[in-house]
Amino acid sequence: MHVAPQPSGPHHTLKAEVCTDCFIAPCDAAIVAHHWIRFVTGAALVFTLVIATSVASERPPAGTSRGSEQLDALIKEKKYPELLTALNNPTGLKTQDYAFFAGVLANHTNHLSTSIRLLKQALPVLQKQGARDREQVALETLADGYSRLYRYSEAADTYAILEKRLGDQMSAEERANVEHAALQWGLLRHVPPQSVSVSAAFTVATKRNLLGVLEAPVEIRGETRSWVVDTGANISAISRSEARRLGLQPLEGSAALKGVSGNLVPIHVAVAPELHIGKARLHNVVFVLLDDQDLLVRQLHYQIDGIIGYPVLAALARITFYRSGMFGVDVGTKRFPHKDHNLFVEKQTPLTAARIGGTSCLFMFDTGIRRSILTARYYLEHTSDFVTKRAIDQPLAGVGGTRSISTYTLESVPIEVGGRNTTLHDVPVLTERAGKNYDDFCGNLGLDAVQEFSAFTLDFDDMYLSVH
Repeated sequence: MHVAPQPSGPHHTLKAEVCTDCFIAPCDAAIVAHHWIRFVTGAALVFTLVIATSVASERPPAGTSRGSEQLDALIKEKKYPELLTALNNPTGLKTQDYAFFAGVLANHTNHLSTSIRLLKQALPVLQKQGARDREQVALETLADGYSRLYRYSEAADTYAILEKRLGDQMSAEERANVEHAALQWGLLRHVPPQSVSVSAAFTVATKRNLLGVLEAPVEIRGETRSWVVDTGANISAISRSEARRLGLQPLEGSAALKGVSGNLVPIHVAVAPELHIGKARLHNVVFVLLDDQDLLVRQLHYQIDGIIGYPVLAALARITFYRSGMFGVDVGTKRFPHKDHNLFVEKQTPLTAARIGGTSCLFMFDTGIRRSILTARYYLEHTSDFVTKRAIDQPLAGVGGTRSISTYTLESVPIEVGGRNTTLHDVPVLTERAGKNYDDFCGNLGLDAVQEFSAFTLDFDDMYLSVH
C-alpha cells in the first residue's frame, strides 16, 4: 500500500471557432483560467526529473566559482534541464552557493523535503551576503515547497516574510502577487495536509466530454461524479451547486485577487474530507469554489461540475492515460524503465522538455485542453519563421476588460514529446505576452501532442513523461 502525504494565468474568450488559450470548443464567450495564485473567475476550465543521486548526491563542490551568475541566469530564464546538467557536474561552484542552487533545482524536480532543507540552510548565508535577489528566489521557492507539501500555514507565513523583507525591491505586480499568495494559503492555515493511500494498481474508464477533454469517475460522500482530469489546473475546482449537492461547505474567509482590469475578485475554498478514484483514497482535498456560470460553456450548453487538478494527480504518483479511454494508477515495479528524465514542475504546473526543429524547450503539459498552443516566448525565439505569414487578432479577455492579441497559425509542427515523434496541426502562436506561466515557457501541450499513441504516463516520483 502506498500511503503518504503528497507533495498566473490568463483568461481568454472563445471566439473565431476556437479559444485563444486552449482551443477546445466552438464559439463561446467563455473564459478559461488555470492558476489560482492569480485566479480570476471565468467559464470553461479552471484552468519534474530525478536529480541524479538525489540532487547530484547533494555533494558540495570544491574549488572556486565557475560563474554562478550563469546559474542565476538559468533560474531566471527557467531553464531547469540546463540547471540540472550544470549541477550534476558542478566544477568550481563555491560551496556557499551550492545549497541555494541545489535547493531551487530540488523544488522543480519534486524533491520537496530536500529543497526545503537546502534552502533553509542557504538563507542565512544569503542574508549575510546581502544577496537580496537570491534571497527572494529562495523564499519564494521555499513557500512554494511548503504549499506543495500541504504545509499551508508555513507557506502563508513564508510569503508574508518575503513581502516584508524584500517587497521594496519588487515590482508592484510582483509584490501584489506575493501578498495575495500569503492570503490565499492563509485560508487553509487550519486544514490538515492532504494524504493518499492506494491499495493496489487500478484502471478506471474515462469519457471525453463535449469539450474533447477527459472526465473520470470520482466518488465523494457515497456519490459518483464525473469530473475533468486536468494536469493544468494547479488546484482542484468545483461548482457551487456541485459543492452544495455533495455537502461541501466553504471555509470561513476569502482572499481577493486582482483581475486584468484591476478590480478585485473574491476566492473561496472548500475541503473534501475524503474522496475515491478507483482504489485510491484521498483525504483533505482542497477545492476552489466557482460560480456555476464560471464553469458553463454556453455555446455547447455544457456545465462542468468539478475538476481534479495537479495536487490530486501528483499525489497518485504514477498515472497513465490510455487511448482506449482508461485512466490508470500504477504502484510497484515500473513497466517502462528509463535513464533520462524530462519532467519538471513550476508551482503545481507540470512541465515537460520537448523538441521542435532540433531545439529543446520546456512546455506546460495540460490534459485539460485538447489542442496545443505556442507562446510569445516561442515566437520571439523563432521570429524568422513567421516573416511570410499573416497574423490575425484574437480577443484576450479578463474580468472587466478585453484586449486583442496578434496570433499566427502554423499548419504543422513536428515535435518530439516523451521520446516519441509526432506532428501538431493548426497550432496557434501568440506574439504577445499573455500572462505569467504562459510567458515563461514555449507553449502549452494538450492532448493532441499524445493522441496518436497508445498511452502516456506521468511519473511524479521519478518526474518522467513516457509516451508509448
